[in-house]
Amino acid sequence: MKKIYVLLLFAFGLTQTTIAQTNFNDVFYSIDSLESIGQPQAALKKVEELQVLAKKETNESLFLKCTVYKIKFLSYLQEDAIASIIENLDKEIKIAEFPVRNILQSLEAEIYSKYY
Repeated sequence: MKKIYVLLLFAFGLTQTTIAQTNFNDVFYSIDSLESIGQPQAALKKVEELQVLAKKETNESLFLKCTVYKIKFLSYLQEDAIASIIENLDKEIKIAEFPVRNILQSLEAEIYSKYY
C-alpha cells in the first residue's frame, strides 16, 4: 500500500513539472508570435517579466533562455544596444552562480568578439 502512495506522489510531482514547462512553452509561443507580427517591444516586455519569474523560482534554464531573447530584442530596438547589453550581462554575472555565470560569461565574450 505504501508503494502505491509513493508511486502516486511521484507521478503527481512529474505531472506538475510537465504542466509548468508547458505554460512556459505557451508564453514563448506568444513571444515568438509577437516577434513575427513586428512587435518586439511587447515581446521584450513579456521576456523581462518571465525573466523576473525565472530568477524568483531559480529556474536557471528559463533565465538563460530569457536572457538570450532579451539580447535579441534589445538589439532590434536600440541602435547602439551593445553597450547596454554588456552592462546588463555584467550585472547578472556578478550575482549569478556557477553554471549560469559561466554561460553568461560565454555570451558576453561572444558579444565582445562580434563588437570588435
